[in-house]
Amino acid sequence: MDSETPFTALAPPVFNGDNYHVWAVRMEAHLEANDLWEAVEEDYEVLPLPDNPTLAQLRNHKERKARKSKARASLFAAVSPAIFTRIMTMKSAFEIWNFLKNEYEGDERIKGMQVLNLVREFEMQKMKESETIKEYADKLLSIVNKKLLTLATVVEETTKNFLLADTVAKRVIHLSSVGEDLMLTTRPDILHAVSVLSRFLHCASELHLKAAKRVLRYVKGTVDHGILFQQNQDFQFLGFSDSDWAGSYDDMKSTSGYCFTLGSGVFSWSSKKQEIVAQSTAEAEFIAATAAVNQALWLRKLLADLHMEQKESTKVFVDNLAAIAIANNPVFHGKTKHFSIKLFFLRDVQKDGAVCLKYCKTENQLADIFTKALPRSKFEFLIEKLGISTH
Repeated sequence: MDSETPFTALAPPVFNGDNYHVWAVRMEAHLEANDLWEAVEEDYEVLPLPDNPTLAQLRNHKERKARKSKARASLFAAVSPAIFTRIMTMKSAFEIWNFLKNEYEGDERIKGMQVLNLVREFEMQKMKESETIKEYADKLLSIVNKKLLTLATVVEETTKNFLLADTVAKRVIHLSSVGEDLMLTTRPDILHAVSVLSRFLHCASELHLKAAKRVLRYVKGTVDHGILFQQNQDFQFLGFSDSDWAGSYDDMKSTSGYCFTLGSGVFSWSSKKQEIVAQSTAEAEFIAATAAVNQALWLRKLLADLHMEQKESTKVFVDNLAAIAIANNPVFHGKTKHFSIKLFFLRDVQKDGAVCLKYCKTENQLADIFTKALPRSKFEFLIEKLGISTH
Protein backbone atom coordinates (compact mmCIF):
# COMPACT_ATOMS: atom_id res chain seq x y z
CA MET A 1 0.00 0.00 0.00
CA ASP A 2 1.41 3.35 -1.06
CA SER A 3 2.09 5.72 1.81
CA GLU A 4 0.52 9.16 1.59
CA THR A 5 2.15 12.33 2.80
CA PRO A 6 -0.02 13.98 5.49
CA PHE A 7 -1.17 17.48 4.62
CA THR A 8 0.53 18.99 7.65
CA ALA A 9 3.89 17.70 6.39
CA LEU A 10 3.66 19.67 3.15
CA ALA A 11 6.11 22.54 2.94
CA PRO A 12 4.65 26.07 2.93
CA PRO A 13 4.98 28.27 -0.19
CA VAL A 14 8.24 30.22 -0.13
CA PHE A 15 8.15 34.00 -0.54
CA ASN A 16 11.20 35.60 -2.20
CA GLY A 17 9.92 39.16 -2.52
CA ASP A 18 7.93 38.73 -5.74
CA ASN A 19 4.17 38.28 -6.23
CA TYR A 20 3.23 39.04 -2.63
CA HIS A 21 -0.53 38.83 -3.23
CA VAL A 22 -0.26 35.34 -4.67
CA TRP A 23 1.97 34.14 -1.83
CA ALA A 24 -0.30 35.69 0.82
CA VAL A 25 -3.35 33.81 -0.45
CA ARG A 26 -1.49 30.50 -0.60
CA MET A 27 0.13 31.03 2.80
CA GLU A 28 -3.16 31.91 4.46
CA ALA A 29 -4.71 28.70 3.07
CA HIS A 30 -1.70 26.72 4.33
CA LEU A 31 -1.96 28.18 7.84
CA GLU A 32 -5.72 27.62 8.01
CA ALA A 33 -5.27 23.98 6.98
CA ASN A 34 -2.81 23.54 9.84
CA ASP A 35 -5.06 25.39 12.34
CA LEU A 36 -2.50 28.19 12.75
CA TRP A 37 -4.20 31.15 11.11
CA GLU A 38 -5.82 32.31 14.36
CA ALA A 39 -2.38 32.97 15.86
CA VAL A 40 -1.44 35.12 12.87
CA GLU A 41 -4.71 37.00 12.59
CA GLU A 42 -5.48 37.84 16.21
CA ASP A 43 -2.16 37.81 18.08
CA TYR A 44 -3.94 36.62 21.20
CA GLU A 45 -2.13 36.65 24.56
CA VAL A 46 -1.45 33.35 26.35
CA LEU A 47 -2.45 34.03 29.94
CA PRO A 48 -0.50 32.40 32.80
CA LEU A 49 -2.03 29.35 34.42
CA PRO A 50 -3.85 29.67 37.74
CA ASP A 51 -2.42 28.11 40.93
CA ASN A 52 -4.34 24.84 40.64
CA PRO A 53 -5.10 24.41 36.91
CA THR A 54 -7.42 21.72 35.65
CA LEU A 55 -6.44 19.27 32.92
CA ALA A 56 -8.54 21.20 30.42
CA GLN A 57 -6.81 24.47 31.30
CA LEU A 58 -3.40 22.81 30.99
CA ARG A 59 -4.31 21.37 27.60
CA ASN A 60 -5.74 24.67 26.33
CA HIS A 61 -2.72 26.65 27.56
CA LYS A 62 -0.33 24.26 25.90
CA GLU A 63 -2.25 24.26 22.60
CA ARG A 64 -2.51 28.06 22.37
CA LYS A 65 1.17 28.50 23.17
CA ALA A 66 2.19 25.79 20.69
CA ARG A 67 -0.04 27.31 18.00
CA LYS A 68 1.71 30.68 18.27
CA SER A 69 5.14 29.04 18.13
CA LYS A 70 4.20 26.89 15.13
CA ALA A 71 2.72 29.87 13.26
CA ARG A 72 5.95 31.86 13.80
CA ALA A 73 8.05 28.87 12.71
CA SER A 74 5.89 28.38 9.60
CA LEU A 75 6.41 31.99 8.53
CA PHE A 76 10.16 31.67 9.11
CA ALA A 77 10.17 28.58 6.85
CA ALA A 78 8.05 30.31 4.21
CA VAL A 79 10.45 33.12 3.32
CA SER A 80 13.77 33.29 1.53
CA PRO A 81 17.03 33.70 3.52
CA ALA A 82 17.25 37.37 2.55
CA ILE A 83 13.80 38.13 3.96
CA PHE A 84 14.38 35.91 7.02
CA THR A 85 17.23 38.14 8.17
CA ARG A 86 14.75 41.04 8.31
CA ILE A 87 12.13 39.23 10.42
CA MET A 88 14.25 36.94 12.59
CA THR A 89 14.07 39.23 15.66
CA MET A 90 10.27 39.50 15.62
CA LYS A 91 8.55 37.67 18.46
CA SER A 92 5.10 36.84 17.03
CA ALA A 93 3.56 35.60 13.81
CA PHE A 94 1.17 38.57 13.92
CA GLU A 95 4.09 41.01 13.86
CA ILE A 96 5.83 39.12 11.03
CA TRP A 97 2.70 38.97 8.88
CA ASN A 98 1.95 42.68 9.21
CA PHE A 99 5.57 43.58 8.48
CA LEU A 100 5.54 41.60 5.23
CA LYS A 101 2.17 43.06 4.27
CA ASN A 102 3.23 46.67 4.84
CA GLU A 103 6.63 46.13 3.22
CA TYR A 104 5.65 44.33 0.01
CA GLU A 105 1.97 45.07 -0.63
CA GLY A 106 2.64 48.80 -0.88
CA ASP A 107 5.62 48.20 -3.17
CA GLU A 108 3.42 46.16 -5.50
CA ARG A 109 0.81 48.92 -5.62
CA ILE A 110 3.45 51.38 -6.82
CA LYS A 111 4.69 48.95 -9.45
CA GLY A 112 1.11 48.21 -10.45
CA MET A 113 0.55 51.91 -11.10
CA GLN A 114 3.73 51.97 -13.18
CA VAL A 115 2.39 49.09 -15.27
CA LEU A 116 -0.93 50.86 -15.83
CA ASN A 117 0.90 54.02 -16.86
CA LEU A 118 2.98 52.04 -19.36
CA VAL A 119 -0.16 50.40 -20.74
CA ARG A 120 -1.76 53.83 -21.11
CA GLU A 121 1.37 55.23 -22.76
CA PHE A 122 1.50 52.24 -25.11
CA GLU A 123 -2.12 52.59 -26.20
CA MET A 124 -1.85 56.36 -26.75
CA GLN A 125 1.15 56.13 -29.06
CA LYS A 126 0.64 57.74 -32.45
CA MET A 127 2.96 57.83 -35.39
CA LYS A 128 4.20 61.34 -36.16
CA GLU A 129 4.40 62.63 -39.72
CA SER A 130 8.17 63.06 -39.43
CA GLU A 131 8.63 59.60 -37.89
CA THR A 132 9.63 56.51 -39.87
CA ILE A 133 8.10 53.09 -39.31
CA LYS A 134 11.42 51.85 -37.92
CA GLU A 135 11.54 54.65 -35.33
CA TYR A 136 7.91 54.02 -34.41
CA ALA A 137 8.48 50.26 -34.04
CA ASP A 138 11.58 50.87 -31.90
CA LYS A 139 9.57 53.14 -29.61
CA LEU A 140 6.82 50.56 -29.20
CA LEU A 141 9.24 47.73 -28.49
CA SER A 142 11.01 49.91 -25.92
CA ILE A 143 7.76 50.44 -23.98
CA VAL A 144 6.95 46.71 -24.20
CA ASN A 145 10.35 45.79 -22.76
CA LYS A 146 9.90 48.27 -19.88
CA LYS A 147 6.52 46.73 -19.17
CA LEU A 148 8.02 43.25 -19.17
CA LEU A 149 10.62 44.25 -16.59
CA THR A 150 8.03 45.87 -14.34
CA LEU A 151 5.46 43.10 -14.66
CA ALA A 152 8.04 40.43 -13.90
CA THR A 153 7.88 41.33 -10.19
CA VAL A 154 4.30 42.46 -9.81
CA VAL A 155 1.54 40.14 -10.97
CA GLU A 156 0.82 36.57 -11.80
CA GLU A 157 2.09 35.13 -15.05
CA THR A 158 -1.40 34.82 -16.55
CA THR A 159 -2.28 38.44 -15.73
CA LYS A 160 1.07 39.64 -17.08
CA ASN A 161 0.56 37.77 -20.33
CA PHE A 162 -2.97 39.14 -20.75
CA LEU A 163 -1.95 42.76 -20.19
CA LEU A 164 1.01 42.53 -22.53
CA ALA A 165 -0.61 40.48 -25.27
CA ASP A 166 -3.72 42.63 -25.34
CA THR A 167 -1.90 45.94 -25.68
CA VAL A 168 0.80 44.65 -28.04
CA ALA A 169 -1.75 42.96 -30.29
CA LYS A 170 -3.78 46.17 -30.45
CA ARG A 171 -0.68 48.15 -31.33
CA VAL A 172 0.33 45.64 -34.03
CA ILE A 173 -3.07 46.13 -35.63
CA HIS A 174 -2.59 49.90 -35.48
CA LEU A 175 0.97 49.62 -36.76
CA SER A 176 -0.15 47.52 -39.70
CA SER A 177 -2.52 50.27 -40.78
CA VAL A 178 0.06 53.04 -40.99
CA GLY A 179 2.95 53.54 -43.32
CA GLU A 180 4.95 55.89 -45.42
CA ASP A 181 3.92 57.58 -48.68
CA LEU A 182 0.79 55.91 -50.08
CA MET A 183 0.94 52.73 -47.95
CA LEU A 184 -2.01 53.71 -45.76
CA THR A 185 -3.74 50.33 -45.77
CA THR A 186 -2.81 47.11 -44.03
CA ARG A 187 0.38 45.58 -45.38
CA PRO A 188 -0.53 42.45 -47.36
CA ASP A 189 2.45 40.48 -46.04
CA ILE A 190 1.26 40.74 -42.41
CA LEU A 191 -2.48 40.85 -43.13
CA HIS A 192 -3.19 37.25 -42.13
CA ALA A 193 -1.15 37.47 -38.91
CA VAL A 194 -2.90 40.71 -37.90
CA SER A 195 -6.30 39.25 -38.76
CA VAL A 196 -5.70 36.21 -36.54
CA LEU A 197 -4.33 38.34 -33.66
CA SER A 198 -7.38 40.59 -33.74
CA ARG A 199 -9.60 37.60 -32.96
CA PHE A 200 -8.01 37.20 -29.52
CA LEU A 201 -7.95 40.76 -28.16
CA HIS A 202 -10.52 39.79 -25.52
CA CYS A 203 -8.60 36.70 -24.36
CA ALA A 204 -4.96 37.31 -25.21
CA SER A 205 -2.33 34.97 -23.74
CA GLU A 206 1.44 34.51 -23.78
CA LEU A 207 1.13 32.73 -27.12
CA HIS A 208 -0.50 35.79 -28.68
CA LEU A 209 2.08 38.05 -27.05
CA LYS A 210 4.90 36.13 -28.71
CA ALA A 211 3.10 36.24 -32.06
CA ALA A 212 2.44 39.99 -31.76
CA LYS A 213 6.07 40.74 -30.87
CA ARG A 214 7.20 38.61 -33.78
CA VAL A 215 5.05 40.67 -36.14
CA LEU A 216 6.56 43.86 -34.69
CA ARG A 217 10.07 42.50 -35.21
CA TYR A 218 9.18 41.56 -38.79
CA VAL A 219 7.84 45.06 -39.48
CA LYS A 220 10.97 46.57 -37.95
CA GLY A 221 13.17 44.43 -40.19
CA THR A 222 11.18 45.14 -43.37
CA VAL A 223 10.60 48.87 -43.09
CA ASP A 224 12.04 49.35 -46.58
CA HIS A 225 9.52 46.94 -48.13
CA GLY A 226 6.68 48.23 -50.24
CA ILE A 227 4.50 47.38 -53.22
CA LEU A 228 6.15 48.24 -56.52
CA PHE A 229 3.77 49.55 -59.19
CA GLN A 230 5.31 49.55 -62.63
CA GLN A 231 4.11 51.19 -65.82
CA ASN A 232 2.21 48.66 -67.87
CA GLN A 233 0.55 49.10 -71.25
CA ASP A 234 -1.75 46.13 -70.74
CA PHE A 235 -3.93 46.88 -67.71
CA GLN A 236 -5.17 43.34 -67.22
CA PHE A 237 -7.55 43.21 -64.29
CA LEU A 238 -7.07 39.86 -62.52
CA GLY A 239 -8.14 38.43 -59.19
CA PHE A 240 -7.10 35.53 -56.97
CA SER A 241 -9.35 33.83 -54.44
CA ASP A 242 -8.48 31.18 -51.85
CA SER A 243 -9.65 29.67 -48.59
CA ASP A 244 -8.38 27.32 -45.94
CA TRP A 245 -10.79 24.83 -44.38
CA ALA A 246 -11.76 24.93 -40.70
CA GLY A 247 -8.54 26.78 -39.88
CA SER A 248 -10.03 28.36 -36.75
CA TYR A 249 -9.99 25.58 -34.15
CA ASP A 250 -12.19 27.57 -31.75
CA ASP A 251 -15.27 27.58 -34.00
CA MET A 252 -14.11 25.50 -37.01
CA LYS A 253 -14.73 28.37 -39.42
CA SER A 254 -12.60 28.95 -42.50
CA THR A 255 -10.71 32.04 -43.65
CA SER A 256 -11.29 33.68 -47.03
CA GLY A 257 -8.65 35.64 -48.87
CA TYR A 258 -8.44 37.49 -52.16
CA CYS A 259 -6.33 40.03 -54.01
CA PHE A 260 -6.52 41.96 -57.28
CA THR A 261 -3.93 43.32 -59.65
CA LEU A 262 -3.74 45.33 -62.87
CA GLY A 263 -0.67 43.54 -64.14
CA SER A 264 1.76 44.96 -61.58
CA GLY A 265 1.61 44.97 -57.76
CA VAL A 266 -1.63 44.09 -55.98
CA PHE A 267 -3.84 47.05 -55.04
CA SER A 268 -6.75 45.37 -53.27
CA TRP A 269 -6.60 42.48 -50.79
CA SER A 270 -8.52 40.93 -47.92
CA SER A 271 -8.31 38.24 -45.25
CA LYS A 272 -11.46 37.53 -43.29
CA LYS A 273 -12.95 34.67 -41.30
CA GLN A 274 -16.09 33.31 -42.90
CA GLU A 275 -19.43 33.85 -41.18
CA ILE A 276 -20.63 30.27 -41.49
CA VAL A 277 -19.02 26.87 -40.95
CA ALA A 278 -18.17 25.30 -44.30
CA GLN A 279 -18.89 21.58 -44.43
CA SER A 280 -16.38 20.89 -47.19
CA THR A 281 -13.36 22.43 -48.87
CA ALA A 282 -15.50 23.08 -51.94
CA GLU A 283 -18.00 25.08 -49.89
CA ALA A 284 -15.21 27.08 -48.20
CA GLU A 285 -13.67 27.89 -51.60
CA PHE A 286 -17.10 28.75 -53.01
CA ILE A 287 -17.75 31.21 -50.17
CA ALA A 288 -14.32 32.80 -50.71
CA ALA A 289 -14.92 33.08 -54.45
CA THR A 290 -18.26 34.76 -53.81
CA ALA A 291 -16.58 37.41 -51.63
CA ALA A 292 -13.89 37.93 -54.29
CA VAL A 293 -16.50 38.32 -57.05
CA ASN A 294 -18.36 40.92 -54.97
CA GLN A 295 -15.14 42.90 -54.70
CA ALA A 296 -14.42 42.43 -58.41
CA LEU A 297 -17.79 43.88 -59.38
CA TRP A 298 -17.21 46.94 -57.19
CA LEU A 299 -13.70 47.42 -58.61
CA ARG A 300 -15.02 47.15 -62.19
CA LYS A 301 -17.43 50.02 -61.45
CA LEU A 302 -14.61 52.04 -59.88
CA LEU A 303 -12.35 51.46 -62.90
CA ALA A 304 -15.20 52.52 -65.20
CA ASP A 305 -15.47 55.81 -63.28
CA LEU A 306 -11.72 56.25 -63.88
CA HIS A 307 -12.23 55.75 -67.63
CA MET A 308 -10.66 52.31 -67.49
CA GLU A 309 -13.76 50.29 -68.26
CA GLN A 310 -13.17 46.56 -68.54
CA LYS A 311 -14.56 45.20 -71.79
CA GLU A 312 -13.69 41.58 -71.07
CA SER A 313 -14.68 39.34 -68.18
CA THR A 314 -12.58 39.69 -65.06
CA LYS A 315 -10.75 36.46 -64.40
CA VAL A 316 -10.72 35.31 -60.78
CA PHE A 317 -8.35 32.40 -60.23
CA VAL A 318 -9.44 29.63 -57.85
CA ASP A 319 -7.43 26.51 -57.01
CA ASN A 320 -10.45 24.26 -56.43
CA LEU A 321 -12.12 22.59 -59.45
CA ALA A 322 -15.18 21.55 -57.42
CA ALA A 323 -15.99 25.15 -56.49
CA ILE A 324 -15.67 26.22 -60.12
CA ALA A 325 -17.91 23.36 -61.25
CA ILE A 326 -20.58 24.30 -58.68
CA ALA A 327 -20.46 27.93 -59.84
CA ASN A 328 -20.90 26.84 -63.49
CA ASN A 329 -23.62 24.28 -62.85
CA PRO A 330 -27.13 25.82 -63.04
CA VAL A 331 -28.71 22.75 -61.41
CA PHE A 332 -29.26 22.62 -57.64
CA HIS A 333 -28.45 19.12 -56.39
CA GLY A 334 -28.09 17.31 -53.07
CA LYS A 335 -24.42 18.10 -52.52
CA THR A 336 -25.03 21.87 -52.56
CA LYS A 337 -28.51 22.18 -51.07
CA HIS A 338 -27.04 23.32 -47.74
CA PHE A 339 -25.27 26.27 -49.39
CA SER A 340 -26.65 29.68 -48.52
CA ILE A 341 -28.96 31.00 -51.23
CA LYS A 342 -27.12 34.32 -51.41
CA LEU A 343 -23.99 32.51 -52.61
CA PHE A 344 -25.61 31.41 -55.84
CA PHE A 345 -25.63 34.88 -57.36
CA LEU A 346 -22.14 33.83 -58.51
CA ARG A 347 -23.80 31.74 -61.22
CA ASP A 348 -25.73 34.74 -62.55
CA VAL A 349 -22.62 36.92 -62.54
CA GLN A 350 -20.73 34.38 -64.63
CA LYS A 351 -23.70 34.05 -66.98
CA ASP A 352 -23.71 37.84 -67.49
CA GLY A 353 -20.01 37.69 -68.40
CA ALA A 354 -18.79 40.23 -65.82
CA VAL A 355 -16.62 37.72 -63.98
CA CYS A 356 -15.19 34.35 -64.93
CA LEU A 357 -13.74 31.81 -62.50
CA LYS A 358 -10.56 30.14 -63.77
CA TYR A 359 -8.53 27.31 -62.30
CA CYS A 360 -4.94 27.76 -61.17
CA LYS A 361 -2.55 25.45 -59.37
CA THR A 362 -2.14 25.86 -55.63
CA GLU A 363 1.53 26.83 -55.96
CA ASN A 364 0.49 29.77 -58.19
CA GLN A 365 -2.36 30.91 -55.93
CA LEU A 366 -1.36 34.39 -54.69
CA ALA A 367 -4.24 34.58 -52.21
CA ASP A 368 -2.81 31.61 -50.29
CA ILE A 369 -0.80 34.07 -48.17
CA PHE A 370 -4.04 35.60 -46.80
CA THR A 371 -5.55 32.37 -45.48
CA LYS A 372 -2.90 30.47 -43.53
CA ALA A 373 0.61 30.52 -42.10
CA LEU A 374 3.17 29.41 -44.69
CA PRO A 375 6.74 28.10 -44.73
CA ARG A 376 9.34 30.80 -45.20
CA SER A 377 10.23 29.80 -48.78
CA LYS A 378 6.58 29.84 -49.89
CA PHE A 379 5.95 33.11 -48.02
CA GLU A 380 8.89 34.88 -49.69
CA PHE A 381 7.85 33.52 -53.09
CA LEU A 382 4.31 34.86 -52.74
CA ILE A 383 5.24 38.32 -51.44
CA GLU A 384 7.49 38.67 -54.48
CA LYS A 385 4.57 37.70 -56.73
CA LEU A 386 2.38 40.24 -54.92
CA GLY A 387 4.84 42.94 -55.98
CA ILE A 388 6.34 43.53 -52.54
CA SER A 389 10.01 44.46 -52.72
CA THR A 390 12.60 46.76 -51.16
CA HIS A 391 12.66 50.36 -52.31
